[in-house]
Amino acid sequence: VQCPRLKKIAKCIPGVRIIDQDPWECLVSFICSSNNNIPRITKILNALRKEYGERLMAIGDDALYSFPSHEKLMVKATEDDLRKKCGMGYRARYLMETMQVLDSLGGEKYLQELRNMNDPVEVQDRLLQFCGVGRKVADC
Repeated sequence: VQCPRLKKIAKCIPGVRIIDQDPWECLVSFICSSNNNIPRITKILNALRKEYGERLMAIGDDALYSFPSHEKLMVKATEDDLRKKCGMGYRARYLMETMQVLDSLGGEKYLQELRNMNDPVEVQDRLLQFCGVGRKVADC
């Protein structure tokens, strides 16, 4: 663990794991998490994958899909489809607005650049410009 804060946490909580999630998928996941529970968040994210992602493989009767890129969602997704087909509810508007803002900033490349910044406060402040991202989500 390179981060001093996480190194301290890892000592206190043996077995804790930090995943290296794609920043776009992480942003969308946190937008979906507002006022929601884990089973419903999982259901929404799986619906997004199935509706807009690429089929990767099948295991029995179940298929696994990739997480859709920002670019693909920009072209294919509508607020109505996100609400009805993916079950996002009011969060659909947040995602649509976030996609527009992200597009104006350079797309997923912008999120990758945030990942490489050294000032966590600056990263948090920049994340706050996305609809559906408040201080609590930005801190995560």
